[in-house]
Amino acid sequence: MPSRLIVMSALVALLLCSGCVKKSLYEKSQSDLDLSRSSWQRCRDDLGACSDKLQKCETERDEARAALDALGQMHESLNREHSTLGKEYAQLKDLLDRINKSNAKRRQAMDELLGKFAELIKSGRLSVTVNDGRMVIQLPSSVLFKSGQAQLSPAGKKAVIEVAGILMTIDNRKFQVAGHTDNQRSSRGLNPNWSLSYNRARSVFDLLVKSGVTEDRLSIAAWAEYSPVADNHTMEGRESNRRIEIVLLPTSEELPFNQLMQLEKIEKI
Repeated sequence: MPSRLIVMSALVALLLCSGCVKKSLYEKSQSDLDLSRSSWQRCRDDLGACSDKLQKCETERDEARAALDALGQMHESLNREHSTLGKEYAQLKDLLDRINKSNAKRRQAMDELLGKFAELIKSGRLSVTVNDGRMVIQLPSSVLFKSGQAQLSPAGKKAVIEVAGILMTIDNRKFQVAGHTDNQRSSRGLNPNWSLSYNRARSVFDLLVKSGVTEDRLSIAAWAEYSPVADNHTMEGRESNRRIEIVLLPTSEELPFNQLMQLEKIEKI
């Protein structure tokens, strides 16, 4: 466009110099020149506007690319998070299934135990309870022994023999015979309740073995007065604390949830 203007300007100047150009032709030429200049200016303005738009479009393009890259990274991150959550969900579901199975096993064992000992429970010779997630058969010392003694009474022997007959019907289970006393002591110095709780548990252990429960299914524990189930400040409480417990040791399928978690932590160390 500038070259065209230069040519036209030169032509007009040439015609003017020749002295033979009519005024109307000159004016027309001048008008065309003005129009050309105006058109050229508009084109130049349009070109500038297009250049601005192009720059804006390039900026928007770069921003869009950056946003797309960010979205791509976010997508990858979400995929990784989804994968991680999927694994965690599977692990939690597995744990929940194991907890439900464990609870079901314990409920089933408890129901079976209550059914087997229903007559003895009804007669008041023993009770069945749950302590620290373990099923426990509690036999009051008043049923088994005379005060301060570790030798089974006739009524106590009868009760233990009946219990032995029921224990032998429970398959795949080990038992712990635990002796407990109140906090009363007959002498000072070495606590006699340790020997009393052990000797009483041993008497029950021996009669269970004689009655047919094999030794490999039994163990002995002595707690003296240190695992009470009632208040030792009352006569009724002390009587409840003087007891023999036969603990049904849980199988691996019956372990409570917190014990399962502890075992898993140990295995990972």
